[in-house]
Amino acid sequence: MVTKSLDVLFIDNDRNMVAEYEKLSNDAHCSFMVVTDPKMGLDTILRENPKIVFVEMDMPDVDGLKIAIKFSEEKLFEHSQIYLLSKKEMEEIELFSVRTLGFSEVIKKPMKKDKFLKILKQSAEFSRSKAA
Repeated sequence: MVTKSLDVLFIDNDRNMVAEYEKLSNDAHCSFMVVTDPKMGLDTILRENPKIVFVEMDMPDVDGLKIAIKFSEEKLFEHSQIYLLSKKEMEEIELFSVRTLGFSEVIKKPMKKDKFLKILKQSAEFSRSKAA
């Protein structure tokens, strides 16, 4: 039996955004999963090995930069493109820290459909270049 790999994983405790993520993913015809418990996010990434991960930075009880450090320690950036989602604008020093840790980009919430599709396209190109 062949298991289809997961295209996109969303880690966000904002239940209002779940429907939006489902719509974006369904419109793009990609496989996806939404995890609303931030503490389960790391385990889910390790288990599912998604191509793209979107992580909400502003979750209660979980600091987005601490998540970034943990992802970096686990070397998750080697096999997944990981993006931070944030409702607020970040200071330049925070953006620098995030990029240094390996995040692809910080995206302002709510994410627009054209931005999501652009990231999917870039991910497909990234996957092809790694396979070559």
